[in-house]
Amino acid sequence: MYSARIKNKDLVPSFIVHAEHHQIGFIQYYALSDFLPEGIIDYNHELFSQFSPSEIAGVDLFIGDESYLGKGCGAKILHSFLTQIIYPNFKVVVIDPNIENLRAIKAYEKVGFRQFSIEKSEQYNEIIQLMILKKSNL
Repeated sequence: MYSARIKNKDLVPSFIVHAEHHQIGFIQYYALSDFLPEGIIDYNHELFSQFSPSEIAGVDLFIGDESYLGKGCGAKILHSFLTQIIYPNFKVVVIDPNIENLRAIKAYEKVGFRQFSIEKSEQYNEIIQLMILKKSNL
């Protein structure tokens, strides 16, 4: 299960986020040619009429240390991650917060993400806001 990560061949590269020598969160990405984000069940979704799956990355960000919430850290982490890791390889990024997670949505909007669609996640039985950011809009 972890051998792909150890050998650096994981389809979902994951990173621990550090601030001031302290672990505060976790961020990962995946190519939509390998996995689909929550709420999208197949490649017939309207997102794929505009972009090919290999051009799109999905990103998940979690800040676990509550003392770093509400201070602009999420937007800074995401902007840095996109410029250093994502955009050398992809043209578009999607992120899929729960529609009730207003703090996350605000952070994503700060970076430049905009709502693309509202979807229902069958796996988690929640409504998510699919947000998109093109490389040219960062």
